[in-house]
Amino acid sequence: MKSRLPVVAMVMIMATACSANGPETPAADTSRLPPVVLAASGTGALLYDPNTEMFSGYARDGRRVWTESRTGVEARCGVQCPDAIFSGAHVPPWSRAGAKVEKVAVSAADRHRVVSLRSDADAVVVEASGKGGRLVVSRTDGSVKTHAIASADDAVWVESPDRSAALLLFADPDLAGATMLRFTRDPGGWRAASSGWPANGYWGGCVGARGGPVFLTGAKGGMLSGLGPVPLRSDLPQVGECVAGKDGGALISRWMDGRGQPHTSIRGVDALGRQIWSRDLQAEAGVTADPTSAAIAVVSDGRLELLDRDGKVSGQRAGVTAARFTETGQLVTVTAKGEVSWSAP
Repeated sequence: MKSRLPVVAMVMIMATACSANGPETPAADTSRLPPVVLAASGTGALLYDPNTEMFSGYARDGRRVWTESRTGVEARCGVQCPDAIFSGAHVPPWSRAGAKVEKVAVSAADRHRVVSLRSDADAVVVEASGKGGRLVVSRTDGSVKTHAIASADDAVWVESPDRSAALLLFADPDLAGATMLRFTRDPGGWRAASSGWPANGYWGGCVGARGGPVFLTGAKGGMLSGLGPVPLRSDLPQVGECVAGKDGGALISRWMDGRGQPHTSIRGVDALGRQIWSRDLQAEAGVTADPTSAAIAVVSDGRLELLDRDGKVSGQRAGVTAARFTETGQLVTVTAKGEVSWSAP
């Protein structure tokens, strides 16, 4: 069966892409898609509703403090959630903090995307530049570092839950000359942490907090070590998505059967990328990893299940349609009524 793209890819939010061969399957009924928690922290959360194509920012007390209805854009937290930065290859970027909306002018390029912004002097911008593109990193000391990249349109910027580490990849796994770049953050901003490695065969990834593992999504997936990517050891034919926790994480593959039934295959992996448990669901499931422990939360059919290090259910909650762990291990959940709340796992 043909593997399906994750929801965020289909709506062009922090997109990743995959390629697979096989017969076409019926399209999913988007009227029933669950909300997507794009980002969550101790101060707020960003949500996207694929049914209404609406972005929303929620404060820590559960109040919805702003909404935006736009397509073809990415939404990321600004200095802190729920303040947000909106950006797209063909859309001038803007910021949103409550009712305050401002244009963002951190690049003179005609086509650019802002993938990280704390201030005008602390930003990461993807710019189109002839063939390929470039990544422009500005730091608070006034220095600017430019990295040539294979494609501005396919560039994927992924940050760790605590926003201290990041990875640049490309949505096209067959992009010629594509090189992944790893970054760390210090008080002055972002800084390239190591030499690049070939990105071919991968289309995205996830970064664990505070030195946690870095997993790569792709035909077989991979794990980024100090010497470069190494293969993951799982029985998934394709790793479409991943989540990274403190000492491991989970690999995810999605597909539709011939009757239009969604399936989600989840494989728990340890810090060395070795499969330690498996779970297969006949449902569209959301998966999130606790960056402070080995816990994985899975949401499907209106129910949340907490899985321990061995993949065993350690807790359940009904009436949950989406969830995401914060950088400190709190669990942000969305109910069927659209209520957003923060709680301990």
